[in-house]
Amino acid sequence: MARIAIVGAGISGLSCAWHLGRLLPDARIDVLESSVRVGGVIQTHYESPMLVEMGADNLASLIPDGINMIREMGLRDEFISPNPEHRFAQVVRAGRIYPIPNGFSLMQPTKMGAILTSPILSLSGKLRVLGEFFIPKRNDPADESVESFAVRRLGRECFDRLVEPIVGGIFTARAETLSMNASMPQFVEMEQKSGGLIRGAIAKRKSETKSDSSARKANGARYDQFIAPKQGMSWWMEQIASQLPSPVLHGISVESVTLTEHGKWHIRCNDDSINGASYDMVCLSTPSWVSSKIIRTSNPLAADHLDRIPYASSAVAVLAIRKAEIDPRAMCFGVVIPKTENRNTLAISLTSEKYPGRCPDDTVLARVFMGGAVRPELVLKSDSELLDIATREVQELLGVSSKPSWQKLVRWDQAMPQYLTGHLDRVKRIRELLAETPNLHVIGNAFDGVGIPQCIRLARTTAETMAAAAKTLLLLCCFGLLLLSKISSTHASGFEAAEHVMENGMPEIVRRAFQVSHDGWSVDEVLLRDDLRQKFLMECRRLATKDLDGTTDREILEQLVKLRKSNKLNVETTQRERSDLSDYLVSAEIASRYMHDAHGVSPDQWLVDPELLREFDKMGLSIANTENTYLLRKAALKLRKSRSLRPELLQRVTDWDLEIETHSLGELKEKLATISESPGVYIFRDNTGYLYIGQASDLRKRLKTHLTESDRKALSTYLESEKETVTVELHVFGPHSPARKTIVREAYESELIRSRKPRLNLAP
Repeated sequence: MARIAIVGAGISGLSCAWHLGRLLPDARIDVLESSVRVGGVIQTHYESPMLVEMGADNLASLIPDGINMIREMGLRDEFISPNPEHRFAQVVRAGRIYPIPNGFSLMQPTKMGAILTSPILSLSGKLRVLGEFFIPKRNDPADESVESFAVRRLGRECFDRLVEPIVGGIFTARAETLSMNASMPQFVEMEQKSGGLIRGAIAKRKSETKSDSSARKANGARYDQFIAPKQGMSWWMEQIASQLPSPVLHGISVESVTLTEHGKWHIRCNDDSINGASYDMVCLSTPSWVSSKIIRTSNPLAADHLDRIPYASSAVAVLAIRKAEIDPRAMCFGVVIPKTENRNTLAISLTSEKYPGRCPDDTVLARVFMGGAVRPELVLKSDSELLDIATREVQELLGVSSKPSWQKLVRWDQAMPQYLTGHLDRVKRIRELLAETPNLHVIGNAFDGVGIPQCIRLARTTAETMAAAAKTLLLLCCFGLLLLSKISSTHASGFEAAEHVMENGMPEIVRRAFQVSHDGWSVDEVLLRDDLRQKFLMECRRLATKDLDGTTDREILEQLVKLRKSNKLNVETTQRERSDLSDYLVSAEIASRYMHDAHGVSPDQWLVDPELLREFDKMGLSIANTENTYLLRKAALKLRKSRSLRPELLQRVTDWDLEIETHSLGELKEKLATISESPGVYIFRDNTGYLYIGQASDLRKRLKTHLTESDRKALSTYLESEKETVTVELHVFGPHSPARKTIVREAYESELIRSRKPRLNLAP
């Protein structure tokens, strides 16, 4: 069975692992992620009633790899198309916004009438665009920049006022250095085949496809080809992770990978269980500058070339603004800002106009993009300065007068690769150098495209390459074992084996007993299943005769875990139990937290201790209302491997007889006598975000304490000084909710604190 490590759980790493799971169902695939979540730069912020995309908010369906994967996952019905209303983009010209000419897609004019009537271009600029028909094609095969190509074919004015802002908004790149061959090869091919962009549009009309029709109807971007998950992009990332053969391992920071003399890969990281493991293959799905550091000792030349791919940093401000205040002429899907306008933003996306369910109907979520390679100095400003800049830009360009009712800023440091001219040659050289290091692969958005479908396509083809290599490796191993068995003429007798066991003590006894009794199951399964554990312990005692007298079962099982972590068992897992653990995860998490709080033990520790194991079973089964101890324990082990609290707990508790109500601080004081005395969770917040989260067995009593003389000094001080802006959200649990139990509420409270990060919970 092949063992594969994938470093990074962004869209590339998740897609590669997902495809490998289908191609190699028996392989062990470890996805190692340094953060506590999956998705990388794809991130959704859930804050009722807001659903805010902090990174990509959709994916293109024209390139089939993304939508094909969604269909194979069985999730196509969970994705929606953009709203038909306001389905166009605009551009700023002399401080005002105007619609991008109908049929102008990226840099290709397909409707001459729309170009001639647009106020964006002067008469000479319009005539120069129409003159593109007569510009001869370029015969030099060398790569050229987007600026060079666009100015050569469409003229300087069209480039400055249309092409540059559209390209800058998509790639956060400088058009004067952005590679045409790497970013928009379709237009290079169009020039070579048809002689130009207008000629190419005319030729395509004769055999029009969906793609060509989309381009002719586009106003800057082909919005009809995009789709997005109803529940947010992070939801999709979590769905991919949930369909992987094994849970993503969080909190793993990989420092380097090294090829051993036996052809195996060793990973150096902050986790001992991974440090001691051997992998047949490794795939890095981290930014190229991170991958460069990881492979530095294994392939320094490839590392040097990876490090030469530059990255840009950016910031995204999300503002909730009143829809009634927006100038009706400004309503659209997005606005791009030319560099010649000398403004502080690259683009403004009205994301809630694109897809429903993102915010209340009377509100618009505006995403303001700043920085990138165009204005890199802006990301050096503070969060408050960037939010102020974003607010001014929205007010000036969209006609808004008031300040946002809600706002949030996210920074993406060194997150966007820059495809400089010559990028494809650079990528080709990197792949040539990587080919010299067997079974090491590097994927991500730094190579064949920054879009989600392009990342999925590279991940899929890489997974296919790895699967083919793994199957070849398996055949070679089988042939080698067969040959070895035929030429071997001596075998250790039973007496010799027993003598070897006696000489090497308890570790050797445990190792031999596991080899004899595991029946193809992993160490984890032996610990989880009563029958396998008992069989293993009996074999230990049989091999040792009297040598284990006085040794407890816990000590034997601890030795087994130690051997597993040091990779000294020398056995392969051939059997795997696939179980639906969804009904046990919440109960397992709560019971695991109880064991940690009560005894300070982890799952690995209570699994090997019979008394603690019985205590865990009793606690978990009482919550889950089931008799299946195996699935309960397995759910706990899955949570241990994921190394993170589960956001699903929020939804599960919501299903448990829960009512949510919100009051201003003034209303709460007036209605305090009517507040429920039931158990629940309370959340203080203001316009800047979350302040404090707590749980109580009696909400009314606890809130009364906070409103009179709170034991939380920081909260008390804040309530006195900023009481006009504070609201309180109450999560009240009904009589049939398991969250009436203190340990359940504490689990819910801790997850809310982790996900919403209230700033006063950490204050004295």
